[in-house]
Amino acid sequence: MKTIREVGKSTLELKQSSTFKNACEIRSHSNILGRLSWEKASDTRANADSAEGCWTFERTGFFTTKIVVRDLGQDTEKAVFTCHWRGSDTLNFADGRTYQWVWNNGWGTAGAFTTTEGEPLVQFLAGGGLFSQTVRVELATAALELPDPILLVLLGWYWYMLLMYQQDLIIAGTMGAAAMG
Repeated sequence: MKTIREVGKSTLELKQSSTFKNACEIRSHSNILGRLSWEKASDTRANADSAEGCWTFERTGFFTTKIVVRDLGQDTEKAVFTCHWRGSDTLNFADGRTYQWVWNNGWGTAGAFTTTEGEPLVQFLAGGGLFSQTVRVELATAALELPDPILLVLLGWYWYMLLMYQQDLIIAGTMGAAAMG
């Protein structure tokens, strides 16, 4: 694997490894920069690995969803991403850094991690097909100066995949209820 700094400010692509696998890769052209994987499809705990570090992400809570980030194999929280119903989602690192998550459109297909002043750092634009998801990621120059830009990319992808999974469950439940009649 290569680091984001090795490939520079290029557009990255996040894509499922295959339709039926619980894993995805971050690529810049033919270079793999990171992987995100789930042991079980129904699990909210994922492992993220890259040349710059390895972490676990785990969703907790219901009304106030939080995603806890830990270094792989550690119990100490490295960061907590707190999601609020009305937006203003925040990522707070144990070292004091704070970033915002903002949706860039009403469809939930474009979002970004920004500074607290609103400067975009890592932007996500979703696409894909019926059975797979692809997300294009654009890094601002300022993102390359952060201690761990790949962590923001992996966490943003994890958050997006959780939202897609929740939407799939809602659709399946609605279709099931309609079929029962």
